[in-house]
Amino acid sequence: MIDVIIPTMWRSSILLRMLNVMEGSRVIKNIIIINNDTYNKNINTRAFKKVIEVIPYSNIYVNPSWNLGVAMATSDMVTIMNDDITFSIEYFDFINNNDIGILGVGRDCYLDDAKGIIPEVEKLYIEKANGHSFGWGCLISMHRKDWINIPDSLKVFYGDNFMFDHNPIQCNTIHGLHVQTEMGTTTSDNFTEDIYKEEIKIYSKLINN
Repeated sequence: MIDVIIPTMWRSSILLRMLNVMEGSRVIKNIIIINNDTYNKNINTRAFKKVIEVIPYSNIYVNPSWNLGVAMATSDMVTIMNDDITFSIEYFDFINNNDIGILGVGRDCYLDDAKGIIPEVEKLYIEKANGHSFGWGCLISMHRKDWINIPDSLKVFYGDNFMFDHNPIQCNTIHGLHVQTEMGTTTSDNFTEDIYKEEIKIYSKLINN
């Protein structure tokens, strides 16, 4: 079984659409929503039987939300996904039945025209990741036991880079999956610019130690 972890500030309309689709997956046990929108708590998630919503007292940002979601997860496998992507739920059956290592998304999976529909799936296959490519961290799956907490100093950026560079488990990419995304619905906000500059410095120190 799989627990899905999604930090969100509800800036994207795509998330509710994906929640409806994921409710129908036989291999998803829980969908853990970390609701970092401290102003708008009026989105009704109670209609979804599999959703567990966590509302922190303040915005704890994306990487701490990943750590929190994995700590709450109870399934053997976890998937961490952005709140502004759509893809076929056949993905979950595929990862549930294959040796995936740490699985991100191949650059070739991304469709240019992101209309918020659920794309059809083609033949899925896994390849060894040759470097951290564009969009690799928008949808990540792994066994929960293999998770390594992201350092507290990294709040918004470089969480997937840390996973890629510091986890001894083989990092792979999935191909044949059609993914649509608005890309950076939340992190494109101006309030993250200073954080980005600071976290570049923090991550540079991490990889050089």
